[in-house]
Amino acid sequence: MLICGIITETKLLRNRVTPVNMSTIDRIKKNRIVKMVYEAPYKTFKFCKNKVKYRVRRGSLTAQDIAGLKACKDIHKGERCFVVAMGPSLNEEDVMAIKDEYKFTVNSGYRVLKQFGLYPDYYVTMDDDALTAEQTKEAVFEDNGIKKVFLSAGRDYDSDKVLFLPVDSSYIYRLDSILNAIMPKLFPFGKFSNDISRVIYSGKTALCICLQLAAYMGFSEIYLIGADMDYTAPKPYTELCDEGTDSLKGRDPYDMSATMRLQMGAVAYDAAKKGAHIYNATRGGALECFERRRLEDVLLR
Repeated sequence: MLICGIITETKLLRNRVTPVNMSTIDRIKKNRIVKMVYEAPYKTFKFCKNKVKYRVRRGSLTAQDIAGLKACKDIHKGERCFVVAMGPSLNEEDVMAIKDEYKFTVNSGYRVLKQFGLYPDYYVTMDDDALTAEQTKEAVFEDNGIKKVFLSAGRDYDSDKVLFLPVDSSYIYRLDSILNAIMPKLFPFGKFSNDISRVIYSGKTALCICLQLAAYMGFSEIYLIGADMDYTAPKPYTELCDEGTDSLKGRDPYDMSATMRLQMGAVAYDAAKKGAHIYNATRGGALECFERRRLEDVLLR
């Protein structure tokens, strides 16, 4: 069965357009059956390693940290917010249109808003690269009106503005691995936290964390903008930010796009079960797991 699957997939791949730098081995690896086999040991190792990291992070939270997270519960009950991503569809008009709304953003989103004299109400980052670290310092220490900056536990920031999160990054995507089917308790489907003081689930994008935070804070309507989830485009990021194609070095943009959309699909599935109302107000893009809304229609309400 495995050999037949490889032969069939190889024939199919031979007849369709694939990236020119894609080797025959890479093509075979994309076969779903092959992936289940060769990825299983790696995913098991990765899952267990990240579970250990989560226990360390959770254990490093102080009573004050946990109290700060619990105090966020339902503080915006019944209100709406916008989660600003850095996809190529994000433009100045959309940014200015939500200037009076509650805003979440991640990473370079801080400087994107700042260049228009705006600041997010809530800033989230899990990355450790130099550019993100520099932006995080600005978000924490500048006099900018930001209510809270959310970082993974273990960071070294001494500010009342900072809240540390017990991030569980052992994310196994729903329907992405045979491990979900044969060991659902050990390798669960994508999760959406109801209690961020205990755990919050991460993965390939900090947008997942933003969505969980927004729901925990009681926002009744959560809108994504700039969440294109397509890194195969010539310009994978908005022209408003300083991130470029260099940030994708060493990554397969096709796999990266598919993986992120798969993860967001898992988030959409579990968020809906828990009563969170998340909509996609992005102009275009490839993220279809959330109900689409036109930004103009939303802002008229």
